[in-house]
Amino acid sequence: MKYITKIHRVEAVKYNGLNKAEIEALVSDQLENFVYRLGTGTILLRDGNVRVGDWVIIEEGLVKIFSDAQFKELYEAQDGEDLWSLFIDLYNVIAPEVERLGERKEHHHMYREYLSAKEYIERRM
Repeated sequence: MKYITKIHRVEAVKYNGLNKAEIEALVSDQLENFVYRLGTGTILLRDGNVRVGDWVIIEEGLVKIFSDAQFKELYEAQDGEDLWSLFIDLYNVIAPEVERLGERKEHHHMYREYLSAKEYIERRM
């Protein structure tokens, strides 16, 4: 059986050494989170150290810290309502509903749109 990863958006801020307030705002909804500046220019979050150039992201409600290289390998910027983001939205809305139907999914009124989005996403990945 073949599997693909679920596609989702994340909120992210790249730490530049001066934007501690932006990182604080990003993680402010996280339970028991804190942001402390260490003497080395690094900031300390509950989830780890953030060095200049690192990215702090919120993914499915969790704070994650990535180096610039890791972040660029996993994520790409989303600018406006491009075709890619529309297909992701369509897929994320329709896929769970269609997949829940199992063998009867061909009868779902959005099945053709689901297949188009899935095919487009698989080609892009």
